[in-house]
Amino acid sequence: MCALFVIVGLLIMGVGLHATRLNPHAAAPTWVVLSAGGLFSLAGLLMMSQRDPHSLRARLLIAAFFSVFAAVFGWVGLAPGPREFSSSASFVGVTATGHGHVLLGRVLFGGIGILVGVIALGAWYAFARTMLGRLGAALREVSAKNKGKIL
Repeated sequence: MCALFVIVGLLIMGVGLHATRLNPHAAAPTWVVLSAGGLFSLAGLLMMSQRDPHSLRARLLIAAFFSVFAAVFGWVGLAPGPREFSSSASFVGVTATGHGHVLLGRVLFGGIGILVGVIALGAWYAFARTMLGRLGAALREVSAKNKGKIL
């Protein structure tokens, strides 16, 4: 299942890259399309890393996932330019669809982008603490082996 997410993400990135190259006036910039596909790949890698959720690799993937997620949603909600939103609701096999309200769509996407951006900052903080903690432990170990002498 994890590999499927990675493969689907890579396919989305490849198709998106090809489509944005064919149409330079596409609604979304190339980086947004690549980031959206990258979210799938990062999700697959993140699921694979959950065998050791406190590892440096897992923390890096978490921080990267939330950062890319925030960037895509932030672009949709906060970047200049026209946007189109649609809405749909389903209940007991009946689906209703319609045009979404642009301001509401921007507020929701922008707000979620900001919220996830704050979560991403926390994830980068946790990653940095883990990395610096391991670096400190490694330096203490080297120092202990050399009995405090400078290399």
